[in-house]
Amino acid sequence: MLLLVISCSSSNDSKNQSCDKKSKIISTEAYNNLTSNYFVITGVALNNDCLDVTISSSGCSGTTWQMNLFSSNNFPDSFPLQRNLKLQLDNPEACLAVVSKTVSFDLTPLRVSGQQEIRFNLEGWEQQIVYNY
Repeated sequence: MLLLVISCSSSNDSKNQSCDKKSKIISTEAYNNLTSNYFVITGVALNNDCLDVTISSSGCSGTTWQMNLFSSNNFPDSFPLQRNLKLQLDNPEACLAVVSKTVSFDLTPLRVSGQQEIRFNLEGWEQQIVYNY
């Protein structure tokens, strides 16, 4: 009796990773006119092709919050290439507790053809985020 076991694994797990939401590119006018409920960014972490953003805001539990990450195709004059990002929160909760929530955003829609690195300036976060792909 001969038993043969073949196993395959990928060395690039980032392609298999799933983020909670996709980031979006919108017009410069829409970007400049974005509205949002009040929040404070308390943490940011780059996790392969996902940007994990933790915020705090008033609410009951955060389960009804909708968060979106936007950029426009209006690039600041700089090298290396940079994108400005805005986080938008739709918070219908009317409680006085302070709640934290983390959402991961897929950064692949923000890639620029011919580039291997882009720097993000996230409004409300002081540190620049360097994304290599």
